[in-house]
Amino acid sequence: MAVYLGFHWLTTWLLVAELVRLTAPEEFLWLMESPLWTDGGALLGSLFAGLAVLLVVRPGWARVGSRAGPPLLMALAMVVNLAWIHSLAWWVIIAAGVLAWAGWVAHLALGQGRPLLMAFLVVAHHALLAFLYLDTRFFAATNAHLSLLHIWFLQFRGVVAVAGLSSATVRVLLTTAGGYVAVTALLGFCLRDRLSPPGRSGLRLGLAAVVLAVHLVQFEALAGMVPLPAYLTFRFQFGSRLVPQVSRFRQPAFRAAWDGLPTLDPAAFYRPGRFAWRSLAGQPPEAPLRVAPVPATPAVASPGANPFGFVLPGPGIAFDDSACGPPTRPHLVILLIESWRADLLETGMPLLARRARRGLWLRQHFAQANSTPPTVAALLHGCLPVDYLLQAYRLGEVPFFRFLRDSGYAWHLVQGNPPEGGLEGIDRLFMGFTIHPPRGAPSDWPALTATALEVVPSLVQGATPTLVVAYLYSTHFDYRYPDDFERYRPALPEGTEVLSLTPNPETVRGIVNRYKNALGFLDDRLERFFRQLEASGAASRTWVVLVGDHGESLGDAGFFAHATGPHISQFHVPCLIFGPGLPPQVIDRPTQHVDLVPTLAALLGIEVQGLVGQDVRVASRAAVVSFDFSADRRLIVRSPARMSLFDLDGHGRLDWVLTVRNDFALDEPLVQAYLASDAVVLAGLIRQDATWLSELLQPVP
Repeated sequence: MAVYLGFHWLTTWLLVAELVRLTAPEEFLWLMESPLWTDGGALLGSLFAGLAVLLVVRPGWARVGSRAGPPLLMALAMVVNLAWIHSLAWWVIIAAGVLAWAGWVAHLALGQGRPLLMAFLVVAHHALLAFLYLDTRFFAATNAHLSLLHIWFLQFRGVVAVAGLSSATVRVLLTTAGGYVAVTALLGFCLRDRLSPPGRSGLRLGLAAVVLAVHLVQFEALAGMVPLPAYLTFRFQFGSRLVPQVSRFRQPAFRAAWDGLPTLDPAAFYRPGRFAWRSLAGQPPEAPLRVAPVPATPAVASPGANPFGFVLPGPGIAFDDSACGPPTRPHLVILLIESWRADLLETGMPLLARRARRGLWLRQHFAQANSTPPTVAALLHGCLPVDYLLQAYRLGEVPFFRFLRDSGYAWHLVQGNPPEGGLEGIDRLFMGFTIHPPRGAPSDWPALTATALEVVPSLVQGATPTLVVAYLYSTHFDYRYPDDFERYRPALPEGTEVLSLTPNPETVRGIVNRYKNALGFLDDRLERFFRQLEASGAASRTWVVLVGDHGESLGDAGFFAHATGPHISQFHVPCLIFGPGLPPQVIDRPTQHVDLVPTLAALLGIEVQGLVGQDVRVASRAAVVSFDFSADRRLIVRSPARMSLFDLDGHGRLDWVLTVRNDFALDEPLVQAYLASDAVVLAGLIRQDATWLSELLQPVP
């Protein structure tokens, strides 16, 4: 068993080393471009073969080396790293080496004479190896680590969907895993008598603990030897709980900058809102509302205005019970657009951009999360997805939708997504809806989008007020469109997998062009949708909302897809509202998904209580809060100048991680703030962000 487990713990260390190499590739430029190093299978096979030969030819050497060699070699590596290399990457590799050897010793000691416990530990270790292997592939493509949150939250099938993996690639991954298990089991069986478990396991584990303790003390010195951006990026990518914080950022005066943040009770953020029709003179609250515009001069920001400048809203809509015609309440159509980033709206969707100036255009709108389930829950429920993974069970039927149903509205969900993509995990939000399933081949995403947009106008033709939610999927990775819409070239081919991407200029150009082509197709179909709605006469009594569930990274700062990092591209989304009598208005102050329900309620003449969001036409805020689902319980407070990241622990406490620009870069003022001899400037920035975050996180009574 010692040989079998030894191979597994060696593999664990090598996988961690590979993750480090991918995270900090500049540290490994000295390695030859050879399959021996770049092909993990070749490297592992060579090492296994060499160790097998050693165990057969010189079993005594192998026995002596396995008992004390690894910690002594790691101690020597520590000295070399501190004296000459000065590398945080190698610091992690050395720590992983010590832990891997200690894991092997502990595994053998715990399982010896306990077959059931040994079997359980072996299965658990295989799961760890599978996770590390998938993480290396995921990080190579997305620049983000695959966390346990991804596995639990998305389930394996969801991870496959996010990564855009074909069935052939999944088969290759499974074959690789199966081959590894078979080879290690065969070697372990054939060499089972060549290596015995090490004795005095307590003494050996104590040695590992001493080496590791010295290694941790070394970190402070190493962190002072590397450039600041390298340290900050490294700690962010490896996780604030795995890589220590340097002492200058642990000073009491510095920590006081965010110590005032409240301890959060996640459950408090999931309380439902309360709704009631606004009372009008001479008209009881239960009576139908009729919409009439109030003449107003729209407040439209000039193209050259400060992108986060404050624009005074127009007076909005008045509900006039003296309007002519039969009393009726308006229809409401919500078009949820998958992976829709805001910065390409005007160039990639010119038809919709021209139409946007005729409605309410929120140009600085941000999704509450960079993953579909939590961000759609926030959008429709009007709640902040604090600790969403453990709190999502609280969310069922949407209170705003239930209020509309109780007021006589019909409900329809139109699916423009493949059966196994998009709304999995949040279908409970649409309980009671009449479902219009996808029409078309599951792989033909453009057809699914087009047919969904054709169905929607037919649902708002009758006198019964109707709520329609449509989910449009064609802009999800890998961004699909008909051949005649390939106007930007070169574009990556359909079927490209996230795991095959590398952030080089050629790949980025190809993926941006593919995404813009998909936007062009969606632009064409949305224009047809609006013309069909207008031709039918339904536009005069229909409110239409277009909003991205989240954004999308297209190689920005090395990030791809979504749920892969805090980059602004994964959160900044278009949000457009069109309705009868709505004055044109462009709002350039920050807004967020939780504002949508209060805004729509106000436009429909509904009073709202108990929601954290605001009517965007009259409210203002300096920052927004988002949740980065590439990490476990990570919050982002984002203002025009920067973003600060905070991690939420299991007790509801927030801890500062990083402050950078929204494009994940450090400008000169931020660099100087980090490098200053005292922490006053940086602490001041964090204190301001913490103050905004505290205001944004105030649970509604």
